Amino acid sequence: MRRILLLLSMWLVTAPVSAQSVTVRGRVLDASSLRPIQAATLTVVESGAQALSDQSGRFLITSGDPGSVSVRVDVLGYESALETDVILRTSRSTYVEFRLERKALELEGIVVGAPAFRVLEAAPVSTQLLSNQELRRTPGGLQDVSRTLLSLPGVLGGVDNRNDLLVRGGGPGENAYYIDGIRIPQINHFATQGASGGALGLVNVDFIRETEFFAGAIPVGEGGATHCWGGPREDTR
Repeated sequence: MRRILLLLSMWLVTAPVSAQSVTVRGRVLDASSLRPIQAATLTVVESGAQALSDQSGRFLITSGDPGSVSVRVDVLGYESALETDVILRTSRSTYVEFRLERKALELEGIVVGAPAFRVLEAAPVSTQLLSNQELRRTPGGLQDVSRTLLSLPGVLGGVDNRNDLLVRGGGPGENAYYIDGIRIPQINHFATQGASGGALGLVNVDFIRETEFFAGAIPVGEGGATHCWGGPREDTR
């Protein structure tokens, strides 16, 4: 009877101790600059317990039972590290510090299966199709249709403060403009009589889906132009 009571009392004393959780804390640093590394994944290999390092590189892992364990750290852009024989105690938290070396990332090749911009099928050399992105991003275009067309082959401008287009030796009055198939006599502010240019474009590029430009071979039915025919299409979305 005395032996049974002794074993029972020993179990009551040791049970709360074994039920206590143990913790591992520490920091993850860059080996070269000693700067903290954020969002590193810390794992206790034996129990699978995990934690992430904060913006100061600190972490805290709550594991199961005391004893000797291994702690692994993984983070993108750095070599993984493994700390073995980390002793976990119930009396205090165990401190571990990792200093990681940088690692070059190896990426797989990228295969591009389509051109960046849509190209007209069987388009003649004198035909150009400009998307909204090209109209907005053309260097020196200033998000102006006429100034963007000045960068195309066979197109010259007059003076710098006007949008006059001289296409293949033709004059500014020999050009024609269409928006969604409707003939527009002028697409520039402050135009000069007998010319199609002006000081500033009046068509907002944000409303244009694409612009089709013909320096020659003008489509049948689009008469009235001898050198240049342009067709901005508005975005109806």
